[in-house]
Amino acid sequence: MDDTLNSGSFVNHDWFETLNGEIVINYFIAVNTRSVPTRILKMIVFFLLTAGFVGVITYNIHKMIYDPPKLSVTLEDNRNPPSMLICNMLYDNLEIVSAKYYRSFSDFAKQKMFFDLFSLQMFSNLTGENGDCHFFNGTVFSRILKLEDNAGGFYMLVFNSSQILFFIGDTNKDMNWTPFAPQRNNLVM
Repeated sequence: MDDTLNSGSFVNHDWFETLNGEIVINYFIAVNTRSVPTRILKMIVFFLLTAGFVGVITYNIHKMIYDPPKLSVTLEDNRNPPSMLICNMLYDNLEIVSAKYYRSFSDFAKQKMFFDLFSLQMFSNLTGENGDCHFFNGTVFSRILKLEDNAGGFYMLVFNSSQILFFIGDTNKDMNWTPFAPQRNNLVM
């Protein structure tokens, strides 16, 4: 007797099984065993879940397009020049050799200086952990410029040292300029 599937009583037969009184051919249910109310409930649940999913997606897309963001970022024109703190890293005396202000880089290329910051004595001395530092107050400089839009410009600063610490930022009463790295008094970095 041959033991292959094509031999003997296995020729032209389908595999079937009986589960719970129903005939299962090739492991697929041949007869529907669910009642009509069960099928209706299944369809109602499916449509409710689909409608809820579509509703939530539509709501979120509408909210992303038309509602204001929770974290808003606005771009505002800066109308004040920056304040700068310059300290020497070598703990010697830092000297400003030259300090010039040009309205734009093209004015610098054409050598059309607008202000000599050194002759106007725009730098004040501060003593901190780095020794003597020079502080340029942008708020005072904006009053001297008396221009409506004076934040832009080109600063040409020359020092007697090649290793300096240069800090740039706003001047306000929350800023402590005396430590090695200037920081806000209410914020530890």
